[in-house]
Amino acid sequence: MSKVKDHYLYFPQKYDKIRDQQREALDFIIDNIEDKRFFILQAPTGIGKSAIALTLSKWIQDHMPAENQKGAYLVTTQKILQNQYIDDFPEIANIWSKSNYQCIHRNKMSCLEGQLLSKIFTNSKESQNCTNQCIYTRAMREFFKNPIGVTNMAYMLNQIEYNYHSENASMPQRQLLVIDECHNLEQSITDFVVARVTKRHCEEDIGIAFPEITDNLSKVKLWIEDHYLPGIEKKMGEMEDRISQIKSKSAEARAIAKQLSSFTRRKSHMERSMQRLDSSNWVLTYTNEVFEIKPIYASNFSERQLFCIGQKVVLMSATILDKETFCRNVGISEKESCFLSLSSPFPVENRQVIILPSGSMSYKNINKTLPEMHKMVQFLLEKHKGDKGIIHTNNYRIAKELVQKDKTKRLLLHDSKNREQIYDLHIHSSKDSVLISPSFTEGIDLYNDQSRFQIVCKIPFPYLADNYVKVKMRKCKKWYEWQTAKTIIQSLGRSIRSEKDHAESYILDSDWEFFYNRNRNMFPEWFKEALVFIS
Repeated sequence: MSKVKDHYLYFPQKYDKIRDQQREALDFIIDNIEDKRFFILQAPTGIGKSAIALTLSKWIQDHMPAENQKGAYLVTTQKILQNQYIDDFPEIANIWSKSNYQCIHRNKMSCLEGQLLSKIFTNSKESQNCTNQCIYTRAMREFFKNPIGVTNMAYMLNQIEYNYHSENASMPQRQLLVIDECHNLEQSITDFVVARVTKRHCEEDIGIAFPEITDNLSKVKLWIEDHYLPGIEKKMGEMEDRISQIKSKSAEARAIAKQLSSFTRRKSHMERSMQRLDSSNWVLTYTNEVFEIKPIYASNFSERQLFCIGQKVVLMSATILDKETFCRNVGISEKESCFLSLSSPFPVENRQVIILPSGSMSYKNINKTLPEMHKMVQFLLEKHKGDKGIIHTNNYRIAKELVQKDKTKRLLLHDSKNREQIYDLHIHSSKDSVLISPSFTEGIDLYNDQSRFQIVCKIPFPYLADNYVKVKMRKCKKWYEWQTAKTIIQSLGRSIRSEKDHAESYILDSDWEFFYNRNRNMFPEWFKEALVFIS
């Protein structure tokens, strides 16, 4: 393989110049392209990771031998990033899941539901047209035809499972696989194989009793095979029989088809989980309302489920933090990988993180600290009167208490059903609204005046009452600390999105100092240089 240093010629022409950090990243990868398979970039917000990805995708087609198909797959763990790639680079192909495309032959129905009906009404004209003219099918052909394609992690994992490893596989391996926001990769892989069942789903949707099992994984597996899967198959058969007796375009058919598509996904997901389940390396978490079984190590599945489609793999995120921990969690050999941490392009004075200890928010101390926390939050709201902002609480209890005692009436709190609506209300409001949330640590961009300040009320330690967290913490060195640091940095990245953007950030939990001092080496230099300690 010849390492011709002409990679800057492939940089997107829409940009006036290449940033210094982008040059450093491109040089680093291409200098190591012959000797390594995995390239891990810790790249803070503002670097322009998508431009790096596109440059490499084009360069590698001309300079690296292809074992299968030339080109690259670009995969994001967040759909919002997928949209950004589409908007920035219209020349690349994009694909969503079937449920995101409108069936052209059946009104108000997705391609997923339309294809389900086509299998039932095999002789109808609509079904024949659906098979031959499906919008999703055309989009998928274009995705595999174009040498550069972008999609989300959920879609890619499913395609690899059913279109790469199957007997009639048509999905090719490519020269390059780029995974953006890869700090979520471990969770994405474990979520792909996790088995999760709720009591409500059993009793209301299927009509079977929820199992009374507390800690026996083998018994849960037996219940799934003997009761859950047969029960869900029976319900699916009843739905198919009902649909076959009515008109395929009717409102009733649409409603049943949507339910059938949901059951189909559940059945497929559960069968996948049962095929992979290993009682020695999986953890059962059980309550009276839900049980969940998932693997301790995503590393057992990452090559087969994802890395296999790329000869070379580039992984990018602002929060790699610890290369050894990251590689171990996602199944990357350190010998096959190289790591580069880039500096932030944002002026440090625009992104200061002010430490204002207001009391410990640990389980033992939270009741005592909450009144003082409320006073500090009110003080900061008054200080930033006229500014929009965001408050990270880590749980609903803290959020609800702060909202109940709030005197400013500026706080916007969402529930599990209206997250997007509350976010949109904040974005478009002309008032100085402030988002308050336990779960807006990722996936939102609060540009410029959408947030001029952000507050972290509680250090986001993983929930120790979760059996999975306890087992993972015991078996995986530094995982608990890595998860905590990752969430802190991601949370504080919501409000400064460009070189000219600015916001003041505050950490109020007194437990921060202890955690930071014990894990200082895990934090990147660009984060540490922004810390301001106030005693």
